[in-house]
Amino acid sequence: MATQQIEFVDTYLPLLVPNHSIDQAKLFETKEYKESLTKRILSGEELDPSAFGAKTFIGKSGRSTGKTTNSELAIAQDIVTGKGDIWYCRSELGDIRSSIFSSMQSTLRKLGFTMSGRDRKADFYVCSSPFEITHNKTGNKIQFFAINKDINRTKGFFPPSGKLQRIVVEEANEVDESKYITALETTANKYINSNSKFVYNLNPPETKQHWSVKFFDDKIKNGATLLYTTWEHLAEAGLLSPAMIADILKMKRDDPLFYRYWYLGDIVKMTGLVFPMFDEDKHVVHIKDRNKVQNITSQIIIAGDAANKNDPTAVEFICVLNTGQLLVLDAFYYDPKIHGQTDDVELGQKICDWFEDVHRKYPGLRYKRHSGTIDNANWNLIQMLQQSKAMGFFNWYPATDKMILRDVNRLRVLLRNGMLLFNVESDNQVQCIVDEFENFVYDEKTGEIKANQSDHGIDATKYGTLLYTNTQIFF
Repeated sequence: MATQQIEFVDTYLPLLVPNHSIDQAKLFETKEYKESLTKRILSGEELDPSAFGAKTFIGKSGRSTGKTTNSELAIAQDIVTGKGDIWYCRSELGDIRSSIFSSMQSTLRKLGFTMSGRDRKADFYVCSSPFEITHNKTGNKIQFFAINKDINRTKGFFPPSGKLQRIVVEEANEVDESKYITALETTANKYINSNSKFVYNLNPPETKQHWSVKFFDDKIKNGATLLYTTWEHLAEAGLLSPAMIADILKMKRDDPLFYRYWYLGDIVKMTGLVFPMFDEDKHVVHIKDRNKVQNITSQIIIAGDAANKNDPTAVEFICVLNTGQLLVLDAFYYDPKIHGQTDDVELGQKICDWFEDVHRKYPGLRYKRHSGTIDNANWNLIQMLQQSKAMGFFNWYPATDKMILRDVNRLRVLLRNGMLLFNVESDNQVQCIVDEFENFVYDEKTGEIKANQSDHGIDATKYGTLLYTNTQIFF
């Protein structure tokens, strides 16, 4: 195989070498070890591919870094010299023909191989229904398919040889949830051996709350190999044209934020965020001297977004500071999908208990003027809070005045001017609110705010800040 025609970046060499020495590989094939695996599986344990001797590689970098090309060079080595098939996957079926299917053919051509959809004398036979590339000499196949949307989508997939040398998922962070990656692994585990490799190539998500960040970081912590490189590695190896290098350096100079995202793979705040001006260094505080809070607080706003059934309920304890700033001092955040569904009476009691606990932590705030506002979607809850002993001593206003763009822009202005702060501590749930602000995005296709996002803390903040700016009520 003429891999010399394309320079293989040193960072990716682990993709080419065997997972284990010959003696180590034999240990995974012993009768005793296989029996122990069987017992673990029958006991209900979900085994990571490493239990079978396979290795996992995480390609985590920006663009023009060689992830795809070098992964495909390794695939080419397997398909020509190895024993077994390759699964080459992406998120969506509609993206396969124009991406990994065509790029794999391009890589094989650059290596000097011939391909045909008819001539079996060519090195490779190419089929587009289903998407497959078959090495005519060994019979090994590269099978291309999508893994997103349906957890059972890969359940019936079968490599014709009964063996898998390599499983590659390009842009693995593009699937909707981690369960689709897990489903693929569960199917693949039936056909792997001690020399099989799982390769996940990632593009950086726009926010650090994206599911893929923790999921693949955990894989690295549990033994997966991180493959990180930048465009500079390719430039040093002579693999980038002078014109492309000039363009990259121009972006580095003129748009350093986008450069970090696009070419270094950093997770930065991009334009897809609704609140790109949110900055933890600027907007998150950690109050240590609780006695001083009462001295800098003029009034209190209790603001809530109350769900009916399956969605979270968020309630904020907002301090109006003498400076005019608004400080989310504490928060109640109840997600029924995590903690279980509850009725309105129990939920109201939980909110009252939380409110009294905040007063215990900050006793001087009990004597400040309080006002309350809550989403009127759950009218029973409003009534119970208004009539409760804990929270019935101040006026409540149902949040009926809602205008999405106006309310979002108000929060953006407050954040931009440093007028909205969040007190994150281990004994409160304000971090839940912060996570929403950092992860709230626009839909790339429609340009509107993306539907079905976690925004209950954001909504509570909208209602609380609207109450503050409504001078007829607040002052």
